[in-house]
Amino acid sequence: MSADNGMGYYNHSESVFWEDTKPGWYEATVNIKHYFDVIDWLETNIGKYERHTRWHVFTDTIKLKFRYQRDCMMFLLRWS
Repeated sequence: MSADNGMGYYNHSESVFWEDTKPGWYEATVNIKHYFDVIDWLETNIGKYERHTRWHVFTDTIKLKFRYQRDCMMFLLRWS
């Protein structure tokens, strides 16, 4: 199964609402211009990223949820 279904969204549980996706995980929202650079960064820097992250892309932002706080902090240091 591909993590990115071509629509800039990955939610393994197929939950309908973002709020219901992995409640309690650490969340980050950043403005982006290069979606694929962010996904490449996740793949390179987060072990088993397809298991430990979820994301949704909006017009000019990407919302992510991370299982581990350290991954969220690394992401924010790089992309915010």
